[in-house]
Amino acid sequence: MRGTVRSFLPQKSFGFIHGEDGNDYFFHIADVAGAVQLAPLQSVQFDPTATPKGLKARSVQPGPMPQLIQVTPNQFIMTKLNYVRGYEIVRQVGTAWGKSNDPNVARDLLKQQAIGLGANAVINMGCDRYTEQKGCSNYRYTMHRFDGTAVVVARNEYAFDADISSSAKHGNYSRSHFSCDDADQEILVRPHALVFYPRLMLAWVKTIAFIVGLIPVVLFCRLFQMKPRFMEGIDTERPTFQE
Repeated sequence: MRGTVRSFLPQKSFGFIHGEDGNDYFFHIADVAGAVQLAPLQSVQFDPTATPKGLKARSVQPGPMPQLIQVTPNQFIMTKLNYVRGYEIVRQVGTAWGKSNDPNVARDLLKQQAIGLGANAVINMGCDRYTEQKGCSNYRYTMHRFDGTAVVVARNEYAFDADISSSAKHGNYSRSHFSCDDADQEILVRPHALVFYPRLMLAWVKTIAFIVGLIPVVLFCRLFQMKPRFMEGIDTERPTFQE
């Protein structure tokens, strides 16, 4: 019968084989031809035997030995945690960030910068939100700044020669050189015209209304010779020169 090694404990010299009939068979290293250690996923041929303690594999003939390789994710990973589930951090390649008024664009900028550094994951990802103002108007918008630690992650897996080439394709993110201008990491996305222009006009109307409303206050203060704090620097007594 054909089967695949499900597990093997070198310390105790026994393991289990998953047979093609769907059953699991116990085996001891003494039942393996040449008493060689078997690896998980290794294909074998064996004689199934029923014993009082359960099913057992005898006369186990080892098949090709799989190789232990490092497999990287097949997609970019971004997480708020300081680790990536199912993978080990191989190395840190730096920090990355992206800023935009659109959170999706800011997150994508962070991802692209991390990829440029040769990373296939970002850990410790965080986002800072703050308000910025457009020019001298009252038009305000929320900026999103995403940052995190760019890392390379991988995990060890057993694979055969036919699978190694396909596994090696995972996570092809590395580049020999990457340079990034800080300006490339900040993008302002203009909202839809039906949203942007009414907001901008409203902001200018508020600004003009504030200036117009300030004029009567200034005239009133001058009429009654009052000087609020904002007018302290407007009028200054000029020195007089006597001959």
